[in-house]
Amino acid sequence: MIAVDYRAFCRSFVEVYSQVGDVNQRIFVERLAARLQGPFLEVGSRNYGNTQDLRSLFGPACEYLGVDLEGGPGVDVAIALEEDFARI
Repeated sequence: MIAVDYRAFCRSFVEVYSQVGDVNQRIFVERLAARLQGPFLEVGSRNYGNTQDLRSLFGPACEYLGVDLEGGPGVDVAIALEEDFARI
């Protein structure tokens, strides 16, 4: 388990409503990236043009799977996650 002082992130809260995937999510992951190891699963990974790109924080050699309901940029697998887990 990774011990994180979440108080360090409080000063980073910025009101950003025009983006899908708040900038604070990216700041949070940037600060932890060096301590995290893959593989990673990003649920809701589709890039709508104004989305925070978390995949780029880990480099091309990292195992990273992006899933979303529809295919598109940033999506490796389009899947409905409400399906039976054995099917997923």
